[in-house]
Amino acid sequence: MKSYNIAVEAYKKFSGVEGNQHIASEYALKIILNLISKFKVNSVLELGTGIGTIPYTVLEYAKEKRERIAYTCTEANEFCLSQLEGNLGAYYEKIELKNNLTVLQDNTFFDLIIVDSSDENLEAIKKFCKPHSIIFVEGYRMSQVNIIRKIFPKVKHVTLISTNKEPDYGPKPKEKWSGGGQVLFINPTFKQLLFWINHKFYTSFKYKVIRKLKEL
Repeated sequence: MKSYNIAVEAYKKFSGVEGNQHIASEYALKIILNLISKFKVNSVLELGTGIGTIPYTVLEYAKEKRERIAYTCTEANEFCLSQLEGNLGAYYEKIELKNNLTVLQDNTFFDLIIVDSSDENLEAIKKFCKPHSIIFVEGYRMSQVNIIRKIFPKVKHVTLISTNKEPDYGPKPKEKWSGGGQVLFINPTFKQLLFWINHKFYTSFKYKVIRKLKEL
């Protein structure tokens, strides 16, 4: 199964569960799988896993591609914690679940860090980064992007947006665009820099041309 289809099927699954109003967008799931595939991600840290949409998607991808991806996530909300095991099924045993960042062991480093909540300990992510880690902020949480930019002076940041509206099978208003996200390369490699340049231009084209044409 292609990464695109894995993201779609995961979004459909979580669109039908309790608490679905706060799940990551289908487009965000596609971005995450694209980053994992393109940059050979083997370890993920997610801040605020919610009811499990993203870990389910990533671990389903790992199973399909026969890859090993270590998945660590934080969550403190009681409702979300009560839903995780049922939503993740067998994948629940494959995640390392923590209450917050402060209880993570030092000398633990991640290829990809996903920010999907307003974790008050966001500044602490620096000590869990590898030299060329990637940070993905789900949605348009610009206050968190600004914090990250202050932590990493060499960071390259690009916004990724969808040119499709919310799908009929999703829980969100159908007239809205299907989400987006912020990709930050803390100390970009040449390959990461090319990704950043390409998507800077492509996002601008989406805003100025494609979305306007679709609104006609």
